[in-house]
Amino acid sequence: MSSFVLQGSAIEVMLLRVALRYDKQKDAIMFGNEQPYTRKQLQDGGIGDLVDPMYDFAQSMSELDLDYAEYVLLMAITILSSGEIYMFCLKRAQVQILMDIFSSHIPSVVLGHHFQKKEEKEKEKEKREKSRKKEGKK
Repeated sequence: MSSFVLQGSAIEVMLLRVALRYDKQKDAIMFGNEQPYTRKQLQDGGIGDLVDPMYDFAQSMSELDLDYAEYVLLMAITILSSGEIYMFCLKRAQVQILMDIFSSHIPSVVLGHHFQKKEEKEKEKEKREKSRKKEGKK
């Protein structure tokens, strides 16, 4: 059953997984062997027309600065949103319950992640200011 459900959203989940593995600084995707592959390498490898849209999507997703949990939630919602899932569930209500559960976690995951990032940036700023003050005293 699960393989049929995944088929309905396979491309979307694949693109989200590619985006998760995208390295913004290198403009490369880290595949299973942990080696970065650039656009040019994949184009030269024969993938062709799929490369630019895949990298463009990954690049745009990287701008959102999502963490692993946020990507997993997106993937789960993508799978559950697939029309295929209704063929394998006893009731649409079951799918709706799952969707509600995942959707209810989005605000806490997203807000928690971005609050944590904000705290990290503030600590880094304080650290730089302390460092400047020390250098000024010397």
